Order: sequence, then structure tokens, then C-alpha cells
Amino acid sequence: MIPLDPRPIYRQLSSRTGHSYLLQVPETGEAWIGCQPRRVVSYARGAFRVSESGQPPSAPVASKAPLRDVRQFLTPGSPAFFLVSLDLGRGQADDDVPLVIFIEPEAEILLPGLKGKPPSVYATSPSRRVSVEEALSRLSRAGTAPIPRATRPASMEGWDNEGDERFAERLESAIGILQQRAGETAKMILMRPFERRLPEGLDPFRLYEIYTTIEPQSAASHYAELAGGIASMGCSPENIFELRAGEITFDVIAGTRGISPDPEKDKRWAAELQSDPKEIREHDMALGRYRKRLEQICEPGAIRMDKHHDVRTLRAVRHLYSRLTGRLKKGRDFLTLIEESYPPLASYPKELIPLSDPMDFPTRYYGGVAGHVEHGWESARCYCNLRAVLVKPGVIHTIGGVGVIAESVPHLESIEVHNKLRALAESVALWEGEAGHGAAR
Repeated sequence: MIPLDPRPIYRQLSSRTGHSYLLQVPETGEAWIGCQPRRVVSYARGAFRVSESGQPPSAPVASKAPLRDVRQFLTPGSPAFFLVSLDLGRGQADDDVPLVIFIEPEAEILLPGLKGKPPSVYATSPSRRVSVEEALSRLSRAGTAPIPRATRPASMEGWDNEGDERFAERLESAIGILQQRAGETAKMILMRPFERRLPEGLDPFRLYEIYTTIEPQSAASHYAELAGGIASMGCSPENIFELRAGEITFDVIAGTRGISPDPEKDKRWAAELQSDPKEIREHDMALGRYRKRLEQICEPGAIRMDKHHDVRTLRAVRHLYSRLTGRLKKGRDFLTLIEESYPPLASYPKELIPLSDPMDFPTRYYGGVAGHVEHGWESARCYCNLRAVLVKPGVIHTIGGVGVIAESVPHLESIEVHNKLRALAESVALWEGEAGHGAAR
């Protein structure tokens, strides 16, 4: 069975005026579309604000522990899409976007994907449900507009960034620090910000359509319309956790190789990924940390390895991929798990964080949490917001990240950052070109 494409449904039914969302899981074909917001809970500048449909925002409520305190502002059991920024624990932030945002919908459409069931609708009232179901029945069956072929290789040329030399210096410094700690379980995450000015009139959702067509094998993709014409989107390669009826699953993605257009070279690179001692050590370090985490939060003897040293293949890179599942101990829900999993992207041990992150730029939502909880709160999906962009009027922001260990080679890690961003760079070039703007500066 071919699952319904959620993108034309979102395009036709969402308000597109702020706080609507789409989350899709390509492996299962499942998708959740929030049409209009009922309640938006956001945290910024040290305080929460709650916006109810048709009412002015509430007065700010101060909080020093937002991931714990957010619970009191949410409607228990309501479905919600959410974003949590790494900047919550850093010294920089973008004042145009909240550090934490939960969007509870007036109505949400669930596309069950490969399960063979028809779409279902959650709604806050019977009349709202009927109106959405009627709108679904009237939808045109037009699909997503075809994506043109790229006419030139994708690159980050034309994006403002810190420069190759400066990033190379940071890589060399980080690897040098790790080599002094040889034999330890230590890894440093380096992030490299990019931004690009955009011409007027581009439709951010069209970029999402192009990007998800080019990158169809991600763990999950999301698109969220925020206030002020701002959109968050990404094609994440990995979950932070998935929770289904008491079972929790962790993706372990660590170890990377590029994909070559030369079949022989590509075959060699694919084999090297699963045999290179450096890639295996980097992966097994992460796998050990995830297993230890599961042992802390799961019932004894209830952990299994679903995948081990498998490969997740994306548009421009392959990753070593393992998957762990366990039975969650009682007393934890998705909010507890988000709090305990924060930050999802960080160097370790903790004393390496300030050495790897200069904290002189905002990450916005890169490397943070993008996720969704279903009605009833028994099932939730949280993804690490990688290969992601934030589109604002006139500008687009992204970040390329890389994890290094003592055995890493600086120039290869720099290449890896560009490889990870190739699908996004290609998508943006096609987006601009399709609109007749060519190369924006």
C-alpha cells in the first residue's frame, strides 16, 4: 500500500498563518497535521506565555526550570507538536523565536501510513471534527508539484559562515584536546553556522516539499509555521526517543561516510563505513552511552537490540545505525523523558562542552528537540533536529555539525560537514531557481 502524501493535505488544509505543523515518519508513512492552533505555550526570556485561540497572550510567568514547569501550562492528554532549542542551556539566543514552544491544535489529522487505515481526525469539539472531515473529503487529489533536476553540484557557496580556515583551526584544537585524553570515552561536537539572504516572495513550504522529495529516507521530517512568517523544517536522521505504549526506542547514529556518484568508489566507501576502526569506535561509544541510559530508565531484563551496526543511507551520506528498545519504568512520561534527555546534542564528558562550543552564535532549533505527542500522551516521537533550517523573512539559517574523537582527521571532518549539508544546499538552490531567483546573495 502506498501511504497518502501529507504535503498536499497540509498545503490545502492548514491555516498557514502561524502555528500549524506537519510531522512525517517516512519508514512507516505516518504523519500528523495540525491545522489550526488552540493553545500555544512558549518560553523565552525566562518566562512562559500562553496564547489561547482568539485571545491575547497571558501575562508572562517566570521559570528557571522550563522543561519541568512546562507541564503546568499544557492541556493533559492533548496532542501537540513541540520544539526545544539547545539555546536553553547556552549563552546565545534568537529573540525572534521562543526557546521552547508547544502547539496544541484545534484539530489534528493522523495519516496512518502503511497500516491500511483511513485518515483519522482529533478535534476539540464535534463540530470541529465534522468540518475537518468534510474538508478532507473535498480535497483535490493533486500531489506535490514535481521537483526539477539540479543543474549544478550542490554546495554551501554563497552562504555566509565563519570560513574554512577558522573551522579547521577549531577542529584541530578539539582533536588535539581529545588526543590528550586517549583511551577515554570522550567526544566533542563542533557546530558551524551558515546563513543566506533570500529574495522576497519565496514560499517556505515549497522548500520543505523539495527537501523531503530529495531526502526521503530520513528518520522524520517536520515543518512548523511559527509567528512572524518564520518556519522551522528539517529532515532528521535520528530520534532522541520514540515512546509507544510503554516501550521506548533509541536510535544510535554515529559514524559517517559520503556517497559517491562513482559506483565502484561508493561501494568501497560503504564497506569502509562498517569496517573502519575509527567509525566503529565512535559508534560504539555512543551505543554504550545509550545502553547505559536505557538501563537506568527501563525495567530490568527488558532491553533488546533491534539493529546493530546497520546502515542508514540518506541523499549524500551514510551513517552507522543501531537501535535499542526497552520497557519503560512506571512514573515517566514523554515530558520526563525530554527533561532527562536534554541536551540531546552535546560533547562529553561535560567539561568538554565549553571547549567545543564557542557559544557566540544562536543555534535556534538546530540540535534540539523536534517532536510530537499523540492524544492521550501514551505515544510520542522526539527527534534530534539535525539537517534543519529556520526560514525568516529575507534570510535562512542552518548549521552543520560534526562529532570528533581522538582518531578523527580534521580535513575529513570538514568534508563531512559539507556532505551532511549537500541535500539541503541542493534543495535551496532548486527552490530559488524554481522561483526564478537563481543565486541569491
